[in-house]
Amino acid sequence: MKDFFASIYETLFGIYNSSYQLIFDTLYDNNVYFWFVIISLVIPLIACVIFYYSYKNPYATLFNWALFMGSSIVIALMITSALASYEIYASSASLIKELNNPSSTYQNYASLLPLKYALVNFLLAAFSCIIFSLIFKQRSKVQTHLPI
Repeated sequence: MKDFFASIYETLFGIYNSSYQLIFDTLYDNNVYFWFVIISLVIPLIACVIFYYSYKNPYATLFNWALFMGSSIVIALMITSALASYEIYASSASLIKELNNPSSTYQNYASLLPLKYALVNFLLAAFSCIIFSLIFKQRSKVQTHLPI
């Protein structure tokens, strides 16, 4: 499973760069890609369950839906960025040594990597929100009038 999740982020979205193999090895070894997928699925799932089954406003509009889903997507973005930063800057002693080396370009690349992962998870979470909304809307007793 680790290979499948890593391939989603590294090759499908084009984040992988072989010049910085130590960073990607650290993320792979710590199973971070699995947690990225969990974040992009579970947070939108919770938002959809709350919106479609707990939010009892029968006059909810597309704006209310967008607030729920938008907030879940932003939360997923922030958690992903924080997790990527933590794993890059605090996990591996050899990676930390390379990041602190002044002649290395690792620091410049590593500083942008959490943002790249956060943006990819932003897109995955948005896609998850739409899919979960289409599924949960069918069984909701209150929010069936919304288009998504």
